[in-house]
Amino acid sequence: MDALAVNYKSKLAKLVRHALGKQDLYHILNNDQKLYKKLIGRYNRNAYPVVCFLFGRAPIKSDVSPYFPQVEAYLELKFDAASGDVDEFRKNMKKLPWRTVMGFRNTFKLKIEKSEILEATKMSDKDKLQTQSAQKRSGVKTVRKVNYEKQDIYDLWKLFYHKLLNNDADEMDKITGAIDVVDKKIPKIDFGEAAVVVDMSHSMRGSDERPLHPMLTSMCLLSTIDNIGSVHFVSGRMVEISGTPYSAKVASGSTPLWKGLIDAVLSGAKTIIVISDGYENAVKGMFQHVYKHFKDSGKEFDLLQLNPVFASDSKSGTARTLVEGDKAIPVANYKHLETEFIFRKMLENTELVKNLLVGRYQKLIGR
Repeated sequence: MDALAVNYKSKLAKLVRHALGKQDLYHILNNDQKLYKKLIGRYNRNAYPVVCFLFGRAPIKSDVSPYFPQVEAYLELKFDAASGDVDEFRKNMKKLPWRTVMGFRNTFKLKIEKSEILEATKMSDKDKLQTQSAQKRSGVKTVRKVNYEKQDIYDLWKLFYHKLLNNDADEMDKITGAIDVVDKKIPKIDFGEAAVVVDMSHSMRGSDERPLHPMLTSMCLLSTIDNIGSVHFVSGRMVEISGTPYSAKVASGSTPLWKGLIDAVLSGAKTIIVISDGYENAVKGMFQHVYKHFKDSGKEFDLLQLNPVFASDSKSGTARTLVEGDKAIPVANYKHLETEFIFRKMLENTELVKNLLVGRYQKLIGR
């Protein structure tokens, strides 16, 4: 519990404040033990020092030490930083996560190198992955080793494209190998034999806050779909690391999604899955025109649009759609695809949902 309190101090404080209400929280922080026992103590009678810690009330050290070593280490390091004792800070920082230590270093303007903090402090596997570039830039003696096969596939694709766009081939063989390994571990959803159309136009590059997020989510969604007969990328530009075999399409250009639809229908697939944010500009409305043409000519296929971007400016107020009357399923996180699909289709096609759930149950019991 104390490790969570240190790592997510402000977030947990916000959640506790919301759960208890300002008035009850005020009384608890002012040592109303009866109220504390009623609302918190019955779950963990020793947690009072952590509650004080979350809201900046210094707990009594003797209450902290036996149960919450991370909180104790945090308070000690904060004291070292505030008093400017760099030697003690350097000695005690090894007990805490690198973000916490870096925060104290920056807040109190301590004269200690960033590289030293990145080398000596605690890091999870995800931290090691996310700080690789920062470690190299700061000049650490040894960059922390990462077990890529234990990473989330989204983070692996993010690192892959970061290296690709920066012409950096270092450990790309391990990263691409890990993507293949992790892909096989992801539970798959079988929509029947499917052709997938992936929008790689400029709008799929995302925002400044989350660069490339729609495109990265699209790549992850491909790992969640079983029985893919063909994949059709629309637009994008090829980027390669010179002198290596590493290359991939990056979101760029206009959105002639109708071309991908034609290729997918002609492949003969009975399910066509389109991964797109729904912005169509080459030519606007052409996707629906082509879709109607195929349907009117007797082509039998089901269309499923997955939208990795929530667009509040769409007419429906939800995810932008390419075909009127056929709502897109918003999937901002690839892990939520199955849940979103079941909720959306439960009323529209109960037989499809029933088959999907039966298939999932059979896999769980090993049949």
